[in-house]
Amino acid sequence: MKLTDLKIYKFELPLIRVLLLKNIKLTTRSGLMICLTDDRGNSGYGEISPLPGLHKENVHDVLLWLQKNRQHILQIQFPRECRKLSGVFEELLAPLAPPPSVRFGTEMAVLNLFSAEENTSLSRLLSHSPQETVYINGLLAGTEKEILTAAKTLVDEGYQTIKLKVGAKDMGREIQIVKKVRDIIGDKTALRLDANRAWTLTEAVQFGKSIADQKIEYIEEPLKDFSETKEFFRETKIPVAMDETLLQFDFENKKIPFGVKSFIIKPGVLGGIEKSVRLVERAKNLGLMPVLSSAFYSGAGLAVLVQLAAAFIPGQIAMGLDTYKWLKNDVLIKPFAASYGKIKVEDISRQSFRINRNVLQSL
Repeated sequence: MKLTDLKIYKFELPLIRVLLLKNIKLTTRSGLMICLTDDRGNSGYGEISPLPGLHKENVHDVLLWLQKNRQHILQIQFPRECRKLSGVFEELLAPLAPPPSVRFGTEMAVLNLFSAEENTSLSRLLSHSPQETVYINGLLAGTEKEILTAAKTLVDEGYQTIKLKVGAKDMGREIQIVKKVRDIIGDKTALRLDANRAWTLTEAVQFGKSIADQKIEYIEEPLKDFSETKEFFRETKIPVAMDETLLQFDFENKKIPFGVKSFIIKPGVLGGIEKSVRLVERAKNLGLMPVLSSAFYSGAGLAVLVQLAAAFIPGQIAMGLDTYKWLKNDVLIKPFAASYGKIKVEDISRQSFRINRNVLQSL
């Protein structure tokens, strides 16, 4: 593949409600889109949208990086072997040291360009037999009233898995909210929790024992000190999911602690599609549940995660892609949306090729 152009666009999408991330209040979701064009006139879009409070880089940083390295990227000839996600992207991009969000967006653009070139979906570009449907977990956050109302709505909409944020309110109150949510959603709906490293071991065990009878599928990062995971599981019997810890975990020299059930994999945070698929395969080899999760991407980024899940994650594991509900509009002409808690993969693939240029500002 010979690249002939790299265009950079900025977008700013209003949010339906304020998003609070580590004491940062967001009313809009800002980011960049790049568009790579080849010598045959095909194009592929990639989303680069670092999230305040989660990424070290910001939109200004990544714009400067892109402007500095634009010609270097255009000089790279990406071979078809890139589609195997077997290390070619690492070989080609690592010398440029792109920030994680840029690495994700660049790989996304290249793979979308290959899809356009071959007139196929990204899921079929990466797999001979991708899933036709991908399930997502409904996300609960906000006040107690908002959480309980949303829980009822999600069940009525057909969601089979629901995730509740915990660790930010009074523990006694949160214990009661967990129990009320379980009463609303019933026993047949899977319930996941996400604590974002909120507690000491003593606090986490206290919380866990108080909800031990609520059939929790897993709790993401309950502990400030991840090394205490085995003890938490021994005391509570609640499985743990690794999220933030994946960024610095030494897989070569350390074993996954007993009690870990899942990897929560955010490609835009971990540093690209290739690295993330490697983690998906590692999770499967360890008998763990890989869950692809969104860092509040636009529909373009979410569409890629859906297709990665379809290509590499078997069964009906629900992905963490419900964040689209925070967006008032989208960079896709037909906004990303789930139906009955699931996504038709080919439908979202077709949508992902149609970018709403009215929300993009050329830079």
